[in-house]
Amino acid sequence: MTSTNTRQYTGHIQLVIFDWAGTMIDYGSCAPTAAFIEGFKRKGITVTSAQAREPMGMSKWDHIKTLGQMPAIAAQWQEGH
Repeated sequence: MTSTNTRQYTGHIQLVIFDWAGTMIDYGSCAPTAAFIEGFKRKGITVTSAQAREPMGMSKWDHIKTLGQMPAIAAQWQEGH
């Protein structure tokens, strides 16, 4: 891939934007996964890392709903609640 952009800024840096959550700080999105696992654990439900990662990219409410609809997780919920 060849870039044809030849402009070069030589002044002071005015702004830098990073995708802190996924790129710089928490590569692999471990924090949200851990939060889902812990949140369900507090309700007596065991969620694996693989299960917690499966709906990644959804809004948090949709992610929680999707986890709750997974057969293994739904069965635990029905049994305990």
